[in-house]
Amino acid sequence: MTQPSEAREPSTRAHGSAPPVPDEIVLLVVTGAARGRRVKLGERLTIGKASDNDLVLPDDTVSRHHCVLERHPEGIVVRDLGSTNHTRVGRTAVNEATIEPGATLTIGNVELLLRAEPNRTHILPSDKPYFGEVIGPSLAMRSIFGLLERIAPTDACVLIEGETGTGKDVLARAIHDKSLHREHEFLVVDCGAISYNLIESCLLYTFPRPRTRLRSH
Repeated sequence: MTQPSEAREPSTRAHGSAPPVPDEIVLLVVTGAARGRRVKLGERLTIGKASDNDLVLPDDTVSRHHCVLERHPEGIVVRDLGSTNHTRVGRTAVNEATIEPGATLTIGNVELLLRAEPNRTHILPSDKPYFGEVIGPSLAMRSIFGLLERIAPTDACVLIEGETGTGKDVLARAIHDKSLHREHEFLVVDCGAISYNLIESCLLYTFPRPRTRLRSH
């Protein structure tokens, strides 16, 4: 079996093509005691110093129930709840305003950022310390194995990136062995040895039947 160097594991990545997934809207606390906290925006999100809020901001300039964000057909609406130190969109104090991702809110003296983030499916690391002939018991490698276990049985295109000697070809063969085309030949193509003018015809027009192709860069 092939066991990649532990120091190189993070640099080997597998990318599978998948349909785009809509972004989720999150509110990120930029300043203050809760700096770094991230809250997903559902249909409604309350903000204030009191513990019954969805986003609690422990700051003396924030009112107990300061403001609320709500989703509406026309967009995301922020509404001040009669706060002492106002709710600002950018530098403008508002009672109610429609905002979109990228907007900066200031709640008292606390700055928040509304942003869209990729809504990615979280894939658990494999419970096996190997994938095919590749061994890697670390969390980084088992995370890659978990992804490959999901991708290999599909028709997704896969690009494996990594430094020389990290085992890309071994991973590619392991994917092939677990793929829908495992009964077909596994074919290695060294693109560096092919003339630039011939690469397209070699890769696209010379294969009479389905094969797994490994592209070496």
